[in-house]
Amino acid sequence: STGFAFGLIPMLTLMYLVRERESEIRDLHHVVGLGFFPYWTSVFLFEVTICAIPISGVLVVLYAFELDGLVGQYAFPATLLVLVVFAFAATAYSCFMSTIFEQSSKALVFGFVSNIMLSLILAITTVSLQFADLPDIAIINLALLSIFQRS
Repeated sequence: STGFAFGLIPMLTLMYLVRERESEIRDLHHVVGLGFFPYWTSVFLFEVTICAIPISGVLVVLYAFELDGLVGQYAFPATLLVLVVFAFAATAYSCFMSTIFEQSSKALVFGFVSNIMLSLILAITTVSLQFADLPDIAIINLALLSIFQRS
């Protein structure tokens, strides 16, 4: 699903940042005179730029299948905004989480397991809510199902 695929982006970014610290490349950058702010700014901008590739792919697919609810005249700005905000949020999350892990393999396992767990929890929640007879919960379940089907 799209949600699982987009969940791979921060996971791989996290693994890259931790591996860079493991191999002490970051220390080499500091030794040659690259400061803290320029280093993190360049990493952040590079990772956001890398996110532009799957975002472009998603937009091409949405236009190819003529999903007017997502790329119609009034919906396109909102869809684009959500994808761009995702790129910035995923990169910021990965940069923050890279300070926690010391080994890239542990960062990769954490990212993979958290991505699967989130998908699994969402699936279990929507299935469980289908059996509820309360009208308020039915509305919430329909919203969750629409999110789950799009992700």
